[in-house]
Amino acid sequence: MPDNIKSKSRRRTPWTSAEEATPLQTFIDKCTERDYNHRHPRLDEMEESAFLNSYEVTQCKHCGSPLIRKEGYSDKGIRRYRCKECGKRFNILNNTVFDSHRLSISEWMGFLLDIFGFGSSNLTSKVNRNANNTTKYWISKVFLLLDGI
Repeated sequence: MPDNIKSKSRRRTPWTSAEEATPLQTFIDKCTERDYNHRHPRLDEMEESAFLNSYEVTQCKHCGSPLIRKEGYSDKGIRRYRCKECGKRFNILNNTVFDSHRLSISEWMGFLLDIFGFGSSNLTSKVNRNANNTTKYWISKVFLLLDGI
């Protein structure tokens, strides 16, 4: 691996930080970026917040108390709540596989379909344009949650 590339990111090419790229390299970079943006849409572009906010939260995700109140929205547009008993803030995604996600739910669903479709970890990494360590982390996150069911 060239010295100027510090990670095995599938979005980077050996010429990513080069001062001058050839037309072919520029074309490859633009295609890669377009493909990445298509597969990894921003959360606010997916209308996920409207979907998530359509579900009614009836109890605290931390202590289970039904005494909750609405408390604005996150920067992603997801409704926040505060528990009147324990005082903690939460949203509908807390204590789910989607908790603290930077990925769209559709991307998570695609990843889960790849994993449960018996794709290898390496293949799933390539399809989702992730580093192998990212895929391993996501798999461990999914199976830790499944272990608690």
